[in-house]
Amino acid sequence: MKNLILLFGLILLVSCDPEYCANYIIENQYNEDIEVKFYSDGTESNFEIPSKQEVYVLENACGNSGGPDILDLQNEDSILVFSNNVNLATFYPGDPIYQTENEEIWQMTTDGTYDYTFRFKISEDNLSVE
Repeated sequence: MKNLILLFGLILLVSCDPEYCANYIIENQYNEDIEVKFYSDGTESNFEIPSKQEVYVLENACGNSGGPDILDLQNEDSILVFSNNVNLATFYPGDPIYQTENEEIWQMTTDGTYDYTFRFKISEDNLSVE
C-alpha cells in the first residue's frame, strides 16, 4: 500500500506540465539610438533603445503550455524603426521580425531550465541604411 501511494504521487508529479517563461528582447546594434514603433489598429507602442543596448518588448510571458509562449506580432499593422526622426525601416506582416517562432531570426537562448530568451537584433543589415 505504501508503494502504491508513492507510485501515485510520482505519477502526479511527472504528469504536471512545468511552467515556462519567455522574454522577448529587441537589441539595438546600430550606432545610433533608435525608436521602434508598433502600430496596430490606430494604436501605437513605442520602445526607445539606446545604441548598443536592448529593451524587453515582452517580459515574463509564462504559462504551462508545454513550451514558451510565442510573441504574436500578427496583429501589428507595421513596425517602424526611427533614428533622429528618420524612418530607417518599415516592417510589414511576412517580414522577418514577425517570425517570432523562427529561432534563427529571434535567436533563442535558455539557461537549461524552463526560462527562454528570444532576441531580435536590429543592425545596418536589416535597416535601409547605406
